[in-house]
Amino acid sequence: MDSLERREQARSNMEKATRAHTEHGKEYAKYEREYRMLLAKTILKLEGEGYKVTLIVYLAEGNIEVAQAKERRNIEHTLVKSAENAIVNYRKVMEQYHEDYKLDFAYHE
Repeated sequence: MDSLERREQARSNMEKATRAHTEHGKEYAKYEREYRMLLAKTILKLEGEGYKVTLIVYLAEGNIEVAQAKERRNIEHTLVKSAENAIVNYRKVMEQYHEDYKLDFAYHE
């Protein structure tokens, strides 16, 4: 595989990473909203039941539904960050191949 083919492969991979970033970003936003709504709902419920204010957040975050929503949110957040890192890495690869191509082209002139 020559330099131009590797650059094209990196471009293709970067496009896939960009699509993944968009997809996971939407899912992250959805799960973030779900988590915050469940947390707020649980906090209000615990306040109504008379629990001490200092314990409410800990109890709410320990609620199984809230914990599962937080886990889903955290997984999507990790996938968003992974896609961001992939985009940066593929961009660097493409830039390097571009530099190599310019040098190679200048050498043949």
